[in-house]
Amino acid sequence: MDMRFCSARAGRFVGLVLGTALVAVAHAGILTGFHPLGEGSRANGVSGNGQVIVGRVNDRATRWNGLVLEGLNTFGNGSISTATAASFDGSVVVGNAFNGDNSAPDTVAFRWTLQRGAVALPQAATGGSFENYGARGVSGDGATVVGNRGVANPVAFCYVDPSGYMPMGDPLTFPGSSGNGVSDDGVVAGRSRTDDFDHTEAFRWTQAGGAQLLGVLDGFAGSSASAISADASTIVGASTGDDASEAFLWTQSGGMLGLGDLSGSDLRSAALAVSADGSLVVGYGHAGEDDRRAVLWTGGQILNLGDMLAAEGVDLQGWTLVDATGISRDGLTIVGNGRLGNGDLQGWVVGIPSPAGASLLAIAGLATGARRRRSTSPGRAS
Repeated sequence: MDMRFCSARAGRFVGLVLGTALVAVAHAGILTGFHPLGEGSRANGVSGNGQVIVGRVNDRATRWNGLVLEGLNTFGNGSISTATAASFDGSVVVGNAFNGDNSAPDTVAFRWTLQRGAVALPQAATGGSFENYGARGVSGDGATVVGNRGVANPVAFCYVDPSGYMPMGDPLTFPGSSGNGVSDDGVVAGRSRTDDFDHTEAFRWTQAGGAQLLGVLDGFAGSSASAISADASTIVGASTGDDASEAFLWTQSGGMLGLGDLSGSDLRSAALAVSADGSLVVGYGHAGEDDRRAVLWTGGQILNLGDMLAAEGVDLQGWTLVDATGISRDGLTIVGNGRLGNGDLQGWVVGIPSPAGASLLAIAGLATGARRRRSTSPGRAS
């Protein structure tokens, strides 16, 4: 029995406890309550300790230390860039930037540190001029960076500083693959083109064992992993098909489980990030046609994050929370993007204080085994 899933009653209780203490109580000096990040902002992720947010403002890669905005000078004067992920303490940030140099890759993956600023990842030996590089994830210690490289048909990469690129093997060398997340011990999750080139499939890769394809949910044509927990126990993402998608959670023991969507909508959900132990998952779902909302899955339940906060007295200032893109290791800080009235998307951060967070984590650990849907194809070594 999967100990992370609990009853519908417990899931409803989560919705009650989260908001009540949300406006007043701080935890470990981290922000609490709801905070927009400003005009033109996008939040792409949060550090493991919940203190550093990464993304962009307009077209410039940005790091928020708390709510203090810090533009990251990258390349080509940094005018077109985005930060995609951060290490546990936020001292290492990775992302992508337009190079502005026609003798080198058009788009470079960068690794930014407090000490050195932004440094472009080296061009792989098989790469050619004008090849694009994109960094998607970074390990907790900031040493391992994963992403993809290529122009029309990118392939996955795993770069370890200062050693260099790790050989990943087939099918991750097939066009259409990407490394999207990495655990503390270097386990990579992402998307691979299958050996028959018929569809994409989520994968789990280790240096010792190579790639393991994770399967596809019933009724869907493909799948892609967005993130992996710090302890490497849990991978999340989405299975996709014609005009539909469903968030999934994968474990070695339980396989791929569908997480569903908000009531009243077709399946168009995706899981984008996961807490350290895999008990809390965030992403987006749909409450109706063209009504995309930020959601949190825990205890076998899907919670509309914006509605839950508003119902418990948190002033969202007219905001609609469209997606949740990152979550801290302890689950107490969540970031994402939303819309103020009918305006443009902007980033946001919400801090969940200790009393509510403790209840949330306890509930996530209860057991009832409310499983929903298994994959059509079991995970397999490639």
